[in-house]
Amino acid sequence: MAKSMEPLTKSDWPQVGLIFVIGLFAAAQFGKVALVLPSMGEEYGLSDPVLALAISAVSVAGLVFGTLSGWGTGRYGAKRVLIWAMTAAGALSIAQATMPAFGGLIVLRLLEGLAHLSIVVSAPVLMARASSDAARSFCMALWASFFGVSLAISSQIFPGIIAAWGVSGLWMGHGFGLILLAFLATKLVTPIRPRPEPFPGFLSIHREIYSSIARMTPGLGFFWHTLIFLALLTFLPLHASGNWTVATTASAFSIASLVGIFLAGFLARWIPVTTLLSASYLASIVALGVLLFAPEELRPILGCLALLCVGATPGAAFAAIPALNTEPDAQAHAGGALAQLGNLGTGSGSPIFAMAMVSFGFSGIVGLAIAISVTGYLCTKWATRTLHTS
Repeated sequence: MAKSMEPLTKSDWPQVGLIFVIGLFAAAQFGKVALVLPSMGEEYGLSDPVLALAISAVSVAGLVFGTLSGWGTGRYGAKRVLIWAMTAAGALSIAQATMPAFGGLIVLRLLEGLAHLSIVVSAPVLMARASSDAARSFCMALWASFFGVSLAISSQIFPGIIAAWGVSGLWMGHGFGLILLAFLATKLVTPIRPRPEPFPGFLSIHREIYSSIARMTPGLGFFWHTLIFLALLTFLPLHASGNWTVATTASAFSIASLVGIFLAGFLARWIPVTTLLSASYLASIVALGVLLFAPEELRPILGCLALLCVGATPGAAFAAIPALNTEPDAQAHAGGALAQLGNLGTGSGSPIFAMAMVSFGFSGIVGLAIAISVTGYLCTKWATRTLHTS
């Protein structure tokens, strides 16, 4: 139960650690399909493009209901929403382990998307409350890393699980793991008092959130990052590996982006988050520009530098949520907008970059990333000016 609703002078690290582990399992809602497509193909007898629908189905909820989840978290309380969502996600994963027909699997994945969305909106609100003022930016950077860390761990342990127990065993274990974490959360996570308010309407929620520059800024900064991040990790190693292998390059790029996330969390202790957000885009523009004209043998090293700069953006964006929004319900609204815009960017980026790669190769990938980073820089500078004048 809650010990105090007051801001902490000392971080509750066991609680922070538990919430981070919850984030790893939430990210695995994507990884448990994306990383096992060949094994799923053996189960269902379908091609990878068709099976990939089971990946994108989880993103649909975030795109449509992102801001609504922010309202729900404030209305019903972040802890309650988190526990409900983890329990539901665990039950859905266990249901998927029965290996239903593919149409049924898609329905279950769409429902799982609602649970995933609720987790990733409520959890960072609770983590921010469990951290002290001095450690909050680091804790938000830690949360921002959950997706990359989860995929890195999953890529190492999933093959062994698949070999021993198959896809069904993996999904069953994931489901029971979520339910266990939900039980631990009932004991260890400090609740935040809900703020009951009537449902204002779907359009009104969007208008309320996106008319507030403080609630919109984290998502606005995150959106342009999501347009390029996954696409760069997917396509850039194919053209920037130099003397390295593609697999080594991809791993190095992922690690560099994680370093960037934590670097942003460290710097946010001294640099205003909006300044840091703009600076991350400016650094990305410079690093990508150098990469664009670099000799082929230097591309892997300079690509790591570019991904480090690109990785700093989500660290700053997540740190901006509690920095710009002090109340938990406002943080939930900002997190909902970030989730919605993040899903929009992630879903849109890869097809756009795929077309750029097919048409212009390496130059198309990096040139498009520079153009998007310039747009991100201009948008975050505008947001900073607006915040200072409002």
